[in-house]
Amino acid sequence: MASNKSFKEQVKETKEQALKGEAVALYQLGHHYEVGIVFEKDLNKAYACYIIAKKKGYNDADTALTMGTIVTHIFPPTLQNSFAQELEKQAEAGDKEAEKILALL
Repeated sequence: MASNKSFKEQVKETKEQALKGEAVALYQLGHHYEVGIVFEKDLNKAYACYIIAKKKGYNDADTALTMGTIVTHIFPPTLQNSFAQELEKQAEAGDKEAEKILALL
């Protein structure tokens, strides 16, 4: 049976679940941020979502971190800790999503 919800409504629900700490939703939200689906592209938030999903045992997040574009092109090993600093800056500037993601880290 097909869902009557629009794609944007489904993504909004996924985001709500992710910000409550649900691993699969965190992975999905990370993907949305990585490629700029529905939300503006934000690689810091994407990386953070993948890290949290991985910590919660979601294996696809580990794959995204080890084989995806985020690690190989955006966050080489020497920069992989800078994403949290950037999220902190976003949170300090009033970004509530960044604040919630940081709280889950």
